[in-house]
Amino acid sequence: METGRITFRQELKEVDDNLVRYTEVQIDSKGKENETVYNFSFADIDENTVRALTKNDAIVIQLLSNSKQKLIQVLTDGGDKISYVNELQFLATDSENGRQLENLIKGWIPSAIAQDKKRLALTGYSDHMKWLSENISDVQFPNKQIIQKTNIGAVVGQLVLDQTFNSKNKSNNELRELNLATLNPNSVGYRISGDEFIVTAETRRGLKGIRYVEDGIQKNYTNEVAFYANSIINGKDIYTVLKALIPLAEETFEKNQVDVSSNEKALDFLNGAIAEVTTGEVSLTQSLSNEDNVAQLELTEAEPNKSTTSVYRFNFGDINANNIDYDGQKNRLFVTLPTKKAVNFIRKTENGELQNYTKELQIHFSTIEDAIVGTKALKSLITHHETKMESDSYVYSSVPNAIADLKKLMQQVRVDDDSFDLFIELIDVNGNTVKVTSIFSNHKKSVGTIQEFSLNDINPKNCSIEVKGKHVQVVLNTKHLEKIIKTYVDGDIKPYQHNISIESTGIEEARQMIQIFAQLAANNSGKI
Repeated sequence: METGRITFRQELKEVDDNLVRYTEVQIDSKGKENETVYNFSFADIDENTVRALTKNDAIVIQLLSNSKQKLIQVLTDGGDKISYVNELQFLATDSENGRQLENLIKGWIPSAIAQDKKRLALTGYSDHMKWLSENISDVQFPNKQIIQKTNIGAVVGQLVLDQTFNSKNKSNNELRELNLATLNPNSVGYRISGDEFIVTAETRRGLKGIRYVEDGIQKNYTNEVAFYANSIINGKDIYTVLKALIPLAEETFEKNQVDVSSNEKALDFLNGAIAEVTTGEVSLTQSLSNEDNVAQLELTEAEPNKSTTSVYRFNFGDINANNIDYDGQKNRLFVTLPTKKAVNFIRKTENGELQNYTKELQIHFSTIEDAIVGTKALKSLITHHETKMESDSYVYSSVPNAIADLKKLMQQVRVDDDSFDLFIELIDVNGNTVKVTSIFSNHKKSVGTIQEFSLNDINPKNCSIEVKGKHVQVVLNTKHLEKIIKTYVDGDIKPYQHNISIESTGIEEARQMIQIFAQLAANNSGKI
């Protein structure tokens, strides 16, 4: 076939596995030949785009791949140069030949699609996992080589992808440990650039749960995995199998999870999973306990030159279960526990020294599987303590008994060099009037504050816990914020106030104090 000064020679033949090869040779006026080879499958061609067109002085048959994906391999320079495109064109001898080719190709596409579907007769999780492991293989390029090995772990969905990249001047190794159940099936796609045909997948919500090791050194956790294909057919099959395998892995993993429905089972699992975690040169030792509504996480971080022990005390009922999830940051994998409304209700000490209260903490894990089950265990503990917190209300009997209970909670509070000595007494039985005394002292000064108020004037629905740095305070407000609280500082009368702040030794003590004050305010009949 001739067009202008160029003579074209074309050949189309079936190679194997539904793959066809189209060879186009251009011969110029001097007899020089330029060969281009296209490898593709008619199953990847969008039938609606197949049509005969007039292009300059030639009639061509246009073929575009589905969704314009680069699924057509192009070989030039005798096969030394490889690239991928999303379209190709056949040449027709005339308009009639063009219509014939158009109809012929449109007839081939449905049968090619049907043949594609028959090629992978896989059923269930095990079949898909086995196929993926056996068909991720080495890839040879003109100027480099990629050696790929996979290892199926003992846990459902667990996969290790080991890739070595060899070129003329260097070689490097990359290892990724992941669980297929954490991947998003909708993220599976092709990334085709130059001579590389890659199938990629990302984790759900972009969470960094894939452990990444480069040349034996652990690097930052990542959220993407990439499989290199050795051919178009291999790449398409990896895509198909991976997309089907991810939900199967998720379903099977869920069925085989450890039971963490009870508090005892949840804590047992967590302590077994978090006891020893190594991240690079840092070794983490963790333990989690829960007694009398107070949970405690002890974390020791041992580095080559130092060791730091942090202790967190909190109530699982204060943790926001809806925002709990695993994630990775740098070379650590963890589950973050944030408080509801981001309040600073978590007490922290570092090497025995009290730090500012915080709104979240992290529990570290060694594997993504442990992090997934650990998240479930933590949510179970939260649900239990939310229910317990709702049912644990103060049982009011009388004003004197309630005041006696407050006295047990209002004792000395020490924060660094500051000391608060607290006292409460009932000074008017008939009016339910109480006096709260707070003596603040440190090595520089001492200040005494006395506040007197009627319990009947306190708004039971406007009592709260406020945290400022290392200090926890109970704040009681009057009804309608009336300034009726008599206040003395070092014996001097001060302006009347609409609220009173009482220092507390901790969040749980403050919570109990609020319950008692709220009950006293609600039972304002004056009866004793």
